[in-house]
Amino acid sequence: ELKDMGSSVDALARALTLKDEGNAFFKSKDYAVAVEKYSEAVKILKESDADPDAVILCNRAAAYIMLERYVPALRDAQLACELRPTWWQAHWRQGVALLRLTPKKFRSKAAVAAFETCAECEDLPENKQEEVLVELRKAKARLERQEAETPMPEQCTPS
Repeated sequence: ELKDMGSSVDALARALTLKDEGNAFFKSKDYAVAVEKYSEAVKILKESDADPDAVILCNRAAAYIMLERYVPALRDAQLACELRPTWWQAHWRQGVALLRLTPKKFRSKAAVAAFETCAECEDLPENKQEEVLVELRKAKARLERQEAETPMPEQCTPS
């Protein structure tokens, strides 16, 4: 039992080192290598049965966004939201990824919800509040356009 505990502590330490390396590559704008480092960290935690780390997932989402890989970015942001439901950055990255994917009404609705949740997070820094509201307005405007453009099915139109 203690041996298992030690290995998960080791795994966490290795994962955090990889996270730090990923952060350094992210800062130097080497997003592909940052994704590799974050992915290694996620894999180590998974293999050691340690809990997933919301920060590592959220950082990887940011790197994926910079690489314009919005589907994996969205997946990581959603997982981070599940792990830390009140963390503004996870909701922010989810909204950003949703708005950059092919515009679909369900994505616009989800982006509005993500930015609304983000705006309500207690840890949202004051200097980010306006940016969140700007993106929320964009998401709402896109949703309104999409709803206006969607024709009524023939069987629903008045005759």
